[in-house]
Amino acid sequence: MKIGIMGGTFNPIHNGHLIIAEQARQEYQLDLVLFIPAGVPPHKQQDSILQSSLRCEMIQCAIESNPNFKLDTREVDSREISYTYLTLGSLSKQYPDAKLYFIMGEDSIYAVSSWRRPKDIFSLATILIAVRNDASNYSRMENQITEIQKQYSCTLEIIHSPSVMIASSDIRSKVAKHQSIRYLVPDSVAQYIIDHDLYKMEHVQDEI
Repeated sequence: MKIGIMGGTFNPIHNGHLIIAEQARQEYQLDLVLFIPAGVPPHKQQDSILQSSLRCEMIQCAIESNPNFKLDTREVDSREISYTYLTLGSLSKQYPDAKLYFIMGEDSIYAVSSWRRPKDIFSLATILIAVRNDASNYSRMENQITEIQKQYSCTLEIIHSPSVMIASSDIRSKVAKHQSIRYLVPDSVAQYIIDHDLYKMEHVQDEI
């Protein structure tokens, strides 16, 4: 069994996340992609993140039509900081016969060596890096990949992702400004944001 792991705060989940996950699933013949929202992320201010139950429900709305996608709440159910190596260790125990693939954005490849216990991360999973087809810094990133592979004797692979530039922070900003987020998030997520009055979104229903 081949399992992809898609981590993040998902504040909120958007179409860019889904496109990368589906591309990884198809390109590497993954049987399952787990969406694992962070509980207490080590790199972000906790008070700026929507409560976990709401983020989880939006993920469920976004992925419910795809049988190969599944919500995993182990990080939000834990009171510990969401370190990647702990999550991968937990998954390897739950799925001892599975091959794990950790999906990350291209920007993360420059920071992953500073994460807690990177050697454990690289030993527990194959790293899949989502690279936009028009990435202008491709050679720089290839050099970074080569350096990491030399340093940690690990496997890193490329996901050839369509060039879709969407950021959760931009979505939150648009909501606060009462601007449309249509086509940035699934319709079910947009409706959830309206129904629960999230991100100060009071008056954009007609635009979605």
